[in-house]
Amino acid sequence: MISFNLFVETIHRAVSEAANSLVSRNKDLFDMFFEKTIPEKEYETDRQLLNPKTVDLAYPTLNDDGNVVEGKIQVPLITMIPVCAPKIEKATLTAEFGLSVVNDEVQINFVDATQHRSDAAYGKLEVVISPQEPPKGLDLLINGYNNILKRQL
Repeated sequence: MISFNLFVETIHRAVSEAANSLVSRNKDLFDMFFEKTIPEKEYETDRQLLNPKTVDLAYPTLNDDGNVVEGKIQVPLITMIPVCAPKIEKATLTAEFGLSVVNDEVQINFVDATQHRSDAAYGKLEVVISPQEPPKGLDLLINGYNNILKRQL
C-alpha cells in the first residue's frame, strides 16, 4: 500500500516536469532561428540582441525592360521551416485501486479490477492533460517576418 497523497504528488510532479521540458524545447527554438549578438555601445551590459538567421535566395524578377533577371532576397529561416512547438496533446491516466485508512491517512492498493470484493472500498482516478495553444507572440513574430519577406518579392 502507498499513501494516496504521495501517489497524487508523484503524478503532479511528473506532469510538471513534462511541461518544463516542453518550455525548454520552445526556448531552444530561439537558438535554432536567431543569433545572439551584443548591441553596439552596450558591450558592458548583459543585454543581448537576437538577429534572425537568414539565407540569401536567388529569385527571378522582371527588370524595367521586362526581362527576367536574377535577384536575391534575404529569407529568415523562421519563415521557411515549420515551427512545431511540442505540446502534450492529451495524456490520460486511469487507475483503479483499493482504499483503506491507516493512521488517519488514506492508503491505496492497486488491485485487479476483476477481483473487487463487496466489503472493500474502491476508487478510480483519472488525470487528463489537455493541449495548450501556441504562444501568440511566436505567431506574431513569424507573421511579421513573413510580411517583410513579401515586401522583398
